[in-house]
Amino acid sequence: MRTNTLFIFFATVGLQAAIAASVASDERNEELSDAEDVSELQKRDQMEFDMAEIEEDQRLEDAHYLEAVGDELTEDEDSEAQQGMDNMEEEAEAEAEAEVEAEEESDSELESESESESESDEDGHPHGVKRDNIEADEEENIAQEE
Repeated sequence: MRTNTLFIFFATVGLQAAIAASVASDERNEELSDAEDVSELQKRDQMEFDMAEIEEDQRLEDAHYLEAVGDELTEDEDSEAQQGMDNMEEEAEAEAEAEVEAEEESDSELESESESESESDEDGHPHGVKRDNIEADEEENIAQEE
């Protein structure tokens, strides 16, 4: 009996040790799984943070690109506007010169006509006759008034 008792005692102690080791192992596994869960959560958070940084950097690059393109367009529009204004000024100057030339030509034509009229008056052409008649009529009107 003593042998049976000893056998049962050792079997119980062995079984108890096995159960204790199993429980301890389960606790460690839970701690490790909790640590792994935490580390996985930290990894996810870090990945999300990195993604957010990358997206923010991309937005900033896009904003800088759009700003640069806008500046180039503004510069192009300004230069085109300046060229347009220069062209308009050149056209205005050309038109003004053309008008001045036209006025000079018309003035010279008027002068040549008036010279030809004065020459025709001196030569006794009809213009001179009309002026002589007008002068004679005026003299008659003055004589009649007196």
